[in-house]
Amino acid sequence: MCTSGHDEATPASANGKRARVSPRRAAVTLALAVLAAIVPSAAGRADPLSDLLFDLQFVPLDRQPAPGFTLAGLDGKPVSVGQLKGRVVLLYFWATW
Repeated sequence: MCTSGHDEATPASANGKRARVSPRRAAVTLALAVLAAIVPSAAGRADPLSDLLFDLQFVPLDRQPAPGFTLAGLDGKPVSVGQLKGRVVLLYFWATW
């Protein structure tokens, strides 16, 4: 029988409050778990990383201005290439199909 009023399965800190895991610690733990799962399978491949990324090529342009266009940002607000004048811009189009 639990007399403290807390569930015995829930860890408690020294002051009696429930211990919480920070979002950052949870993200780091998840990232390490994913790496632990991926690294052994990648280590068994004969191809070095450069061979795996062969199709990903960066080609510097002759410093010509980019044509004007506007796309939606991650927050849904429009972002114009003109707003980024003077900055290095890398466009990465990603899809989940």
